[in-house]
Amino acid sequence: MLCFATFALAQPANDNCADAQVLPAAGMYNFTTVDATTDGPDHATDCVSSGSTGTVTYNDVWYSFTPNWSGYAIYSTCGTANFDTKIIVYDPGVTCPVEDGQVLACNEDGGGCASSTSQIVFPVTAGSTYLLRLGGYGDGAPGESGSGTFIIEEYIFNGPPNDNCENAIELFMDMDDSITVVFSNVDATNDGPQHIGQDCFGTNNEQYDHNNVWYKWTATFTGGLDVSTCGSVSFDSRFSVYGPGASCIPSTDLLVGCSDDGLDEDFIACPDYTSHDRFAVVQGGVYYISMGGWSAGDAGSGYFTFKKADLYEPPANDLCANASEAYVITAQQADEFDVIFTGNNQTATYTDSVAQPTCRPTGEFWDVWYKFNSGNNTNLELRFSIQDPGDADYIIDLFADCGNADTSAAKFCFRTDEASSTNPIYPLTGFPGTPTEFYVRISSRILSNLPGNFWFQIVGEPFSSVDEPLLSNFKLYPNPVGNLVSVDFGLEESARGHWELLNLLGQPLYASGDLQFHAGQTRLDYPTDKLPAGTYFFRVNVDGKERTARFVKQ
Repeated sequence: MLCFATFALAQPANDNCADAQVLPAAGMYNFTTVDATTDGPDHATDCVSSGSTGTVTYNDVWYSFTPNWSGYAIYSTCGTANFDTKIIVYDPGVTCPVEDGQVLACNEDGGGCASSTSQIVFPVTAGSTYLLRLGGYGDGAPGESGSGTFIIEEYIFNGPPNDNCENAIELFMDMDDSITVVFSNVDATNDGPQHIGQDCFGTNNEQYDHNNVWYKWTATFTGGLDVSTCGSVSFDSRFSVYGPGASCIPSTDLLVGCSDDGLDEDFIACPDYTSHDRFAVVQGGVYYISMGGWSAGDAGSGYFTFKKADLYEPPANDLCANASEAYVITAQQADEFDVIFTGNNQTATYTDSVAQPTCRPTGEFWDVWYKFNSGNNTNLELRFSIQDPGDADYIIDLFADCGNADTSAAKFCFRTDEASSTNPIYPLTGFPGTPTEFYVRISSRILSNLPGNFWFQIVGEPFSSVDEPLLSNFKLYPNPVGNLVSVDFGLEESARGHWELLNLLGQPLYASGDLQFHAGQTRLDYPTDKLPAGTYFFRVNVDGKERTARFVKQ
């Protein structure tokens, strides 16, 4: 049965949540949001749109619906509204005013829906009441509004044959240890596990692979497995891989790899929020692969690749427990580039048990860690240099230890994408004035802030949390240099180490590899006749302690 309701154009009667229009039955309904106000809450973790106000659903109107069946319902403006809609369904039994965190399902742009209209399929229980919200997208106020029709009715799935985990399609790689799989998750249901506090997953509606289909694979090798929908599917994809030894439905404890928004093999953002990941597998292990979407509205078709690949090598300071040493230097040392702390987070991982950056609290991240002692300083200065201008951006925040970002002594969280230059300088205040160790995390948010190369300096009254380098009488000459640069230093005892030549961006041009330095004086030479004129750094590392000298090639 189709039921129709028409509302006046001057502030709709169901403009406010408390005045939600009761829908008497499933069917199609006329609606308008013209002249409606915005009274529903922002949702920072569910259906976040692009633009400056992506958490807002503008000019919203409200409905209340009680289904007489248990199963699934479809709520849709797909192709039936004249503006960019955004629709939300709240948890059963929720009353006004609704709160953030009570979202059952939501969608802004439905897959294949014209004019950026919306569609969601969500589970229902007979006799339970659901609040429905219908509004518009906006990149800043006042947001979009308009008119059209929507449907709310029972949805009967006629999904893919591998919709359920028990019906997972088995994969067999070819002789090149690879396979390309064409698939569709249109009309698929959700039967994957709920992920809480794990990589790739957020809160509430973001804790699942939505509309997921299943595959099963018995590993034919030990090493790296590369899985990708990067640019090869028509929707915002997300996938998860469980094993070894997984069975249906896999435990989240067996999650070995996942991706929501990925980078391709050249570390360029995958288009349209598609996915890519690479992780370790063990020969003979049984793995289950869940291919789905980011939200209830994300379904479509395409293909994924599944192949053997070398594992990415994370940076040595990928984990907070392995934080690299940094220390406070003088302004003169900073000005003359005598000391820089370099890094790259391009293949870093992310520890989900550690708090997300307070100045960018949602998303997937790569991070690397440094620790330093604030010494007798109450104020410091952080000088940061972005070495991949136009591409990479970073989030820099402070920790008291490997888990507590909310320190009582000092706090900071900076986003370089908000800085006016690629070499921002940040004043740091509130340090205790007594020697105290802190941790600095440097992270990038996938897609929004790409990873890359950087270097930084911490400027103030010098204090080192570690012994000074074992090198004595450290000297670089001549400076400026012509065709040869030399470095002399002394050691009291034999030690392992290495040395590097870096360009002005902090990128290695030459690395010696691991060496055994003997006690006494050591001289290192590097021919510079083929180097273009410019500024360079010569860095020596002995037993984990570094000295860096800047020189100019004429």
